[in-house]
Amino acid sequence: MGMSNAERQRQYRQRHLNDVGGKGARLNLVVDIEAKAMLERLSTCYGVTLREALALALDRTEDALLDTLPADQRRAYYDGRLSLRRKREATSNASKGIDEPLRRNSEDPDQGRDARIIRLFTEGTSKRAIARELGISDGTVRNVLKRHPAP
Repeated sequence: MGMSNAERQRQYRQRHLNDVGGKGARLNLVVDIEAKAMLERLSTCYGVTLREALALALDRTEDALLDTLPADQRRAYYDGRLSLRRKREATSNASKGIDEPLRRNSEDPDQGRDARIIRLFTEGTSKRAIARELGISDGTVRNVLKRHPAP
C-alpha cells in the first residue's frame, strides 16, 4: 500500500525544512515578486541560502534603525512598545521615506496612538478606516475605544 498524504508531507519536511541549529521558527508568508527578487539577488551576491540572506538583511536593517534611536526608544523597541509609522503628511521627510516614532499603548489617553484613535473616532472616522490609517488591527482600535470611551 502506498504512503498517505500525511506521510509524504512528513518526509518532505524532514528533507527540506530542517531547523538550523535548533533555533528556527517556521514563518509562513507571501512576499511580492520584487521582494523575492531582492532576496534572491542578496543570496547570490553573498553566496548564502535565502534563509541566511533574509537573516542578514533583517540584522543590518535592525542595526541601522537602532543607530538612529535614543536609549529610551531602543528599550521600547526591544520591549515591543515602539511603533514606527510612515508619515502621511507631504513633508520632505515623508517623501524621503523617513519614519516617525509613535508610542504604543500610552498610559495617558491624551498622548500617542490612543489619542489619535479617540480623536479620529470622535471626528466620525470608522474603526476600520482608523485601523488602516494607523496601520493597526481593527481589534486594537476596538480595545482602545473600550479602555478610553469617547466623550
